[in-house]
Amino acid sequence: MSRPVRPVVLPAVCQKYPNGLIPQDEMVQVDPSLGRFGWLVAPAARAQRAMVAAAAAAGFTLRATGYYRSLADQEALFRSRYTPHLVPPGKRWRLRFWRKNPGVASAATPGTSNHGLGLAGDFAEETDGDPGAEGLTGALLDWLEANVVSFGYSWEPGIDVSEPWHLRYFAGDVIPARVLAFEAGDQPVSTRRSDVVFLAKQVGTEQVWLIDGNKRYIMPPPGVSVYQRRPEVDPVPMVLTPEEMNAFTVTV
Repeated sequence: MSRPVRPVVLPAVCQKYPNGLIPQDEMVQVDPSLGRFGWLVAPAARAQRAMVAAAAAAGFTLRATGYYRSLADQEALFRSRYTPHLVPPGKRWRLRFWRKNPGVASAATPGTSNHGLGLAGDFAEETDGDPGAEGLTGALLDWLEANVVSFGYSWEPGIDVSEPWHLRYFAGDVIPARVLAFEAGDQPVSTRRSDVVFLAKQVGTEQVWLIDGNKRYIMPPPGVSVYQRRPEVDPVPMVLTPEEMNAFTVTV
């Protein structure tokens, strides 16, 4: 199956600021473990959560090594991978022609990256339970090729083959139907397996719980990250009302 490529429609927030200069309060944190690289603009974040949850339901732990990239971070990355020259060939930037160094991945010219718009993620799969991710397996890549467009994501033209990990949100402020269905709760807890632990955020509070398919929940000890506590945890919290929380039993 070929990798789908779609033109990008910019959400309104991306049109308000220069590439790489979007304030953090205009974005949503999707992965705290990535620090300043763990943010996306809201439409992309909503789609990312739904896509990660759907991948988990299909048996994959979809992670990312980075999302938003500031202009300064993009420039540092670009300079680490390219060398300036006075004459072509190369990417034209700051009165120089920049040629890619051998053995490294390409990088967008500073000020032109979809990472700087808060729309892109470099995705990988978590397979061995440690904090890092192990790249994309063939099975997960097949799943992405068949599903990403329904979440408003696609590959980027020109690097869809060389960088299969790089996906960008293209749907603007129109939230895809599959994302809305996920947010409406079309993935009930009762369908989830008892051998897999999920995250749930309690409505109206900052409480985040670990929940298994047997409807037991555990509050992680203070200072312990739920991502570190159980490597098989679904990184996308499902939101539960107080009434739904009362239907669960506490496991100490």
